[in-house]
Amino acid sequence: MKRFFSAFRFMTIIPVPGLKHADLNEAGRSAVFFPVVGLFIGAVLCGAAYLGGLLWSAAVVSAVVTALWVIITAGMHIDGLADLADGVGGGWDVESRLRIMKDSSIGTYGALAVGILLMLKAVFIYESLTKYNILPVLLLVPAAARGVQVISIRIFRPAKTEGFGAVFKNGVNTFDAVTAAVFSVAMLTAVWGLQGTAVFGLSVLFMLAAGWWISRRLGGLNGDSYGAVCELSEAFLLITVTVIRPGLNGPLGFIFR
Repeated sequence: MKRFFSAFRFMTIIPVPGLKHADLNEAGRSAVFFPVVGLFIGAVLCGAAYLGGLLWSAAVVSAVVTALWVIITAGMHIDGLADLADGVGGGWDVESRLRIMKDSSIGTYGALAVGILLMLKAVFIYESLTKYNILPVLLLVPAAARGVQVISIRIFRPAKTEGFGAVFKNGVNTFDAVTAAVFSVAMLTAVWGLQGTAVFGLSVLFMLAAGWWISRRLGGLNGDSYGAVCELSEAFLLITVTVIRPGLNGPLGFIFR
């Protein structure tokens, strides 16, 4: 249970008794539970969307859910995306990009990346709110994106031999990655049937392409890159679901009918 609570404390702002702050050394070993924490985050977003729908319009609800999505995770992964954008946009080689990414201040490229990401999330949440069943989307997307994130940690080499990314890489073994993937596939398939499996498969292909692109520019993936993979995968999944619009064909799909 310690690994689960470490993952929960690392991934959210919600306090855990006995853990005043996230243990970074333990966080990598707890990555197998990231999709489970994602499912909890999704449940919170579902509750916000449902209650918000009783009070406000779809536009307001999409903005509130997007904001809550950032708040509950303390913007951790968005910060990684911003650092990655600044490094890739402002650097000219691997060393300069990694050096820029160490700077805690956000630059033009980072601000643009965050703005575009939040805009995409908000509009595609709105799209699902008005044309599709948003509740299974909000429940499953955070879990699936974190499953993809764990796979990326295992597959790609670290950009540096020390630092946050290397700690994570050393903590995630093949069993953890497979378990996280199986859990994610099981959740999507339980609600959306085989279409859910297809959605996860597409997200893995997207992650492989994104991870390859990042690795070409950084020499591997670092901690910021892992956060960026999670955020980009969430956006990709939101977009993909509005295109495929999977039916509630899984054994647990009846819950959302």
